[in-house]
Amino acid sequence: LQVQHGNGTSVLEMIPAFIKITGRHHQIRCQLQAIGCPIKGDLKYGAKRSNSDGSIDLHAKHLKFIHPVTKKEVNLNAPVRENKIWQSCV
Repeated sequence: LQVQHGNGTSVLEMIPAFIKITGRHHQIRCQLQAIGCPIKGDLKYGAKRSNSDGSIDLHAKHLKFIHPVTKKEVNLNAPVRENKIWQSCV
């Protein structure tokens, strides 16, 4: 877990090993809500207001999984969005 703070916002970098075990894809959202730290824009899980485009500020920078048909490992990387909050992660 890595944390950066600024302007009333925290940016967390997490490695969610539990998703592989539980299969619960909303688990990050639930856990952050439970500790009083909802994801920016996530009205369903406790954010005070939505983002102007209706998105939530949750990003999967890297995904790795075994393809269900070919059984080969698939690695995907995605750049962060171009806005002030996400640029602190680059």
